[in-house]
Amino acid sequence: MSYLSLYDLTGIQPYIFGSNILQENLGGSYLVKQALDEWLKNIACKIGAKCQWSGGGNAMVMTASLDQAKEIATELSRRLHQTAPGLYVTCVHQPWNGGDADFKEQRKNLLRKLNINKAGRWSPAVFDGSGVTAACISTGEPAVKWDQKDERWLGPTAKSRLDYGKKAAEDLQNILGSNQKKYSLPNDLVWTNQLDKLGRSCGEQSILGVIHFDGNSMGQRFKKARSLLELCELSKRVNEAGKYTLRTALDWVTDNITGITDTNKGGFSLSIDDKRSKPCFPVRPIVYGGDDITLVCDARIALDLAAELLRAWYRHTGDLLGEPAHACAGIALVRVHYPFYRAYQLAEKLCKETKKYLRKKHGESDDFSALDWEFIAGAGLTSFDQRRSSDLYCAASDEQERLHARPYYVIGDPPTTAPYRDWNWFRNTLVHALQQQEETHTRFKELASILHQGASVTRIHLDRWRDRFGLSRAEEWDDSADGLWLPEPKNLAISDGFPNNETPYLDAIELMDRILPLRCYTNNGKEESATGESP
Repeated sequence: MSYLSLYDLTGIQPYIFGSNILQENLGGSYLVKQALDEWLKNIACKIGAKCQWSGGGNAMVMTASLDQAKEIATELSRRLHQTAPGLYVTCVHQPWNGGDADFKEQRKNLLRKLNINKAGRWSPAVFDGSGVTAACISTGEPAVKWDQKDERWLGPTAKSRLDYGKKAAEDLQNILGSNQKKYSLPNDLVWTNQLDKLGRSCGEQSILGVIHFDGNSMGQRFKKARSLLELCELSKRVNEAGKYTLRTALDWVTDNITGITDTNKGGFSLSIDDKRSKPCFPVRPIVYGGDDITLVCDARIALDLAAELLRAWYRHTGDLLGEPAHACAGIALVRVHYPFYRAYQLAEKLCKETKKYLRKKHGESDDFSALDWEFIAGAGLTSFDQRRSSDLYCAASDEQERLHARPYYVIGDPPTTAPYRDWNWFRNTLVHALQQQEETHTRFKELASILHQGASVTRIHLDRWRDRFGLSRAEEWDDSADGLWLPEPKNLAISDGFPNNETPYLDAIELMDRILPLRCYTNNGKEESATGESP
């Protein structure tokens, strides 16, 4: 009789993202990964057991006895307390006869017991310093060290995250590498550990894009595993797919970096690393494990990068899982010094809401990948639901007319009644059309205020445009033609701007100055669309 032990790290999100210092975020992510992927495996091996699989903050260990299982759990808990204070683990142990016939039932029982343990665990005891000790600026814990460089007190959690944040870049290079070679950026680019070096151009506004990417229905795939061997193999393949997905997306950025940084085309200049005097790569992965990816980047490439992640996941899962899998992405566009944990929560919420929308529209069908985003201009202290309920509908209309048409389908066709929800059309035709007409940006900004007044007012306004300027709704545009260009998708007239009581036009107007023109994406000197296809 052997024992199965199921481990679950708790408080991962606040541990990783509970700081506005990027090096702490990176260090937190590194420690979370080390806890189960390295420490637990080494502890189990030392005691004579084996870690069967790990991923997504969970791990399973098979031991010969209950005493052995408890010894491993005790040693891991001690290691976390000493090396990663602030990160906690919950575990359960259960006997198993080693047969595949009852593995699914045994794993189901383990998950049920684990959830009970998580709900009933005591809050950790925290010594607040009794009003005498200085407090950590990141966590509020009693300070244990003075940071000479940044002139601030550090608590144990912040100190450990900062210390290990230095190893995050090397870890990323090792994970994304191939054939025993580290993943490397072009010679003139370096990774940055500072948020100020991302999303900032001299003399311009500083806006970050926080992308949260998560696979669709992956939990259901794992539940279908009929044996421990099948579960381990699936976990391995999902991790490989996630690695290739991230590497493909980063390669897409490096392949297009010349156009992205060409200010004559509408690109942006990169920040310079103070120590190495080299430009900083405009993307920094923070979490990269299997189907769960979180990264921060310059907001001007965030949406195109998120779409590339979705396409890459679809391609690589087709090779590694036997059939393509889909995913969703949420993108928070925020100021550089916006509370980082709130930005991550927003991106995660957008991703969840996108999945919820797909399930509502398509039931159990899992043939779609989509994305959603939100731009936070100010402090953004209202909740997600409060903000959406107040900003989503036209206040001047009696109809329930939505001011947006998000989320957008990156892979899979949207409903035939809503072809404007197709990301490729929206990005490469509608947004592209508005960006091409630079001299009329003020007029389109005027249209934004008109759209807030509803469909009836918008129809009158667009009719006036047609009479006064000539208004083309064609999908293709002759650059030599006069007038204004406001495309419509094929087989759908949008005379009042609100098909199905929602409008994609306000989405496009909000993005036209916050996303790079298609001409910035290049490959071997040839202009490409953001989808990798000719525009």
